[in-house]
Amino acid sequence: MSRTEADQYLAQWSVLSGQFVDSPGEATTRAQELLDTVATARGLPSASPELRTRALSELFPDHADAARRLRDASEQAAAGSGDAETMRQAMLAGRALLAELVAAAPRVPDVAPVSQRNAVPGRRVPPQRSATLHP
Repeated sequence: MSRTEADQYLAQWSVLSGQFVDSPGEATTRAQELLDTVATARGLPSASPELRTRALSELFPDHADAARRLRDASEQAAAGSGDAETMRQAMLAGRALLAELVAAAPRVPDVAPVSQRNAVPGRRVPPQRSATLHP
């Protein structure tokens, strides 16, 4: 993600934060949508909110509950049952997660087989032997 894109996302969040005073429910819902947009742009799962929330929690353990709190507050706001303090706390947690998300380097899981991770190009790696356990 370029610095320009990151700055644009942070600016959008600032606008939503300013709208919170007049319309906390709408601002919380739009903040949730923005966080989803940024997470998808960073390559996180977009198939389901649960998968995305789990991925965010694993990648950013210091903010593990932020995505869930923001999603819950957004759902409560949409149902008309959310209170302003819960939404405010969710927005603060979401803002911290967003800052981490736009600043973080992309993480690509190491999916190479164990025997190939430290392989020298052009050199054959011998097959790994497995140990047999005897009772």
